[in-house]
Amino acid sequence: MGGEKDDSGGDTAGPGNCTAAKPSAAASWQKFWKRAKTSAASSFQSTVTLKPTAKVPQWKKTLNLLPKMPLDVLFEIFSHLDPRDVINLTRTNRLFRDALLSPNATTVWKVVRAQYNAPDPLGNISEARWAELLFGRACQGCGTQRFPDTDFLIRRRYCKACKKKSVAIESKIRQFFEVPIDKTVLDLIPYTNDSGWAQHRKSRYFLISEVDDMIKQLAMFDEDIRLNRKNAAANLRAFKTKQKQLVQNVLDGAPECKKWYWKLIVDNRADKPDRNTLINQRRDAIFERLKGLGYKQKDSSHLHWATEVAQPTLLTERIWQKIGPKLEADIQTSIQIREGWKHSEAQ
Repeated sequence: MGGEKDDSGGDTAGPGNCTAAKPSAAASWQKFWKRAKTSAASSFQSTVTLKPTAKVPQWKKTLNLLPKMPLDVLFEIFSHLDPRDVINLTRTNRLFRDALLSPNATTVWKVVRAQYNAPDPLGNISEARWAELLFGRACQGCGTQRFPDTDFLIRRRYCKACKKKSVAIESKIRQFFEVPIDKTVLDLIPYTNDSGWAQHRKSRYFLISEVDDMIKQLAMFDEDIRLNRKNAAANLRAFKTKQKQLVQNVLDGAPECKKWYWKLIVDNRADKPDRNTLINQRRDAIFERLKGLGYKQKDSSHLHWATEVAQPTLLTERIWQKIGPKLEADIQTSIQIREGWKHSEAQ
């Protein structure tokens, strides 16, 4: 609807940041400077300034070249990414944000959206904002990721608290504005029947910000008519006709969008292992490692629900280096106790 800000909005979470440093490289860099500062403090008589001699990793050099590439090359690269990665790129720096939110990047958003057979934008919302609505996760009001709901009728994703603050029922919308508002104004604005706390099939809840935008737009048309500008009245009639059609398109298309959205959620959950599956995978990997070290099942069976074992996190080499010695020490203690019992029974 008229007056919408053309930004990606909402999702503040930042997975997939392409320019973030690799942990290993960052750790090495921090260790280097720590050694350098320690050396400088111990030899304070030296006036030589220490300078880093480590080479810049090749992957970092490559990423630094991205902003220098031609836009058509960048757009071709971005169009092969997942929609969520493209959304995250808009939060990487101002250069990427301006490029991806420009009209020239519309094709990029269409291509990445097509990967999921996603529906076309409802109303006059931009491709970038539409992608953020479809694939974002955070509330577009406060940024929380705790159960925000995507409402395609108003084309927003809000948590319950933010939605309650952002919408108003038709009978009370007038109290937010000084100018008179009648049904002819509200008929030009998309609405929902969900207030954030309850759904009322016959009630109409409007975004307060969209009502404000509509009042300002209508005031501009009225001013043109007052000044007797050419085609002013005809322009107002055309605008109202267009807005009513937009509202109808949103009402007609929202159910299909909601259906597609729920299918996306179900598919994502089906692809993601549940907590018990992850715990079992970690447990099997740990017991396999212990078996490789020569321990029998009776030696390690008591670790089945140990804190280090029963975690929904896959076992990595780094994690094993941390928990392996603890588990082995526990097993050795268990073996000693078992052998002690056998010795006592033999006597």
